Amino acid sequence: MTNLRKIILGAASLAALAAASSASAQATATATGTASVTIIAPITLTKNVDLVFGSVVKDGAGAATVVITAASSPSVTPTGATLVANQSATRTAAQFTAGGTASQTYSITIPAGSISLTGATAGLTVSAFSKSQATGAIGDTFYVGGQLNLPAGAITAGSYTGTFDVSVAYN
Repeated sequence: MTNLRKIILGAASLAALAAASSASAQATATATGTASVTIIAPITLTKNVDLVFGSVVKDGAGAATVVITAASSPSVTPTGATLVANQSATRTAAQFTAGGTASQTYSITIPAGSISLTGATAGLTVSAFSKSQATGAIGDTFYVGGQLNLPAGAITAGSYTGTFDVSVAYN
């Protein structure tokens, strides 16, 4: 074997070994990741004002309704009933304020069905709940309205009350 041939074979062997070492070194790689979290304040909900239908008189023996819209100055629409002026019971939509971490948004959930009012006569309900907005930003005030349902027949005079749940959740 000539020296030139030995040199060429030796160089080729070294090149193959270097390529194998290089390929072996690139078979794995490592990088460092970072884990992080931002903790925000729990969301809160405060009821500021109740849903108040005020004083109502049924116009006859049939069923009647009173609708209060979800607004700061709600419209009130009676059907089969008369609204009686009463300074101690202003008609209002319920008002709520959500608290938590500033600049966060939330969604609002209101009752999908009806609630029963407790009093001397059974059958009074509130249904068709409505809200002034579907979502809001922390610190916003929103309103909830509904429909008072008075059953057919006689209703004993007096106060009737019931509760309903409103909830908010961060988006």
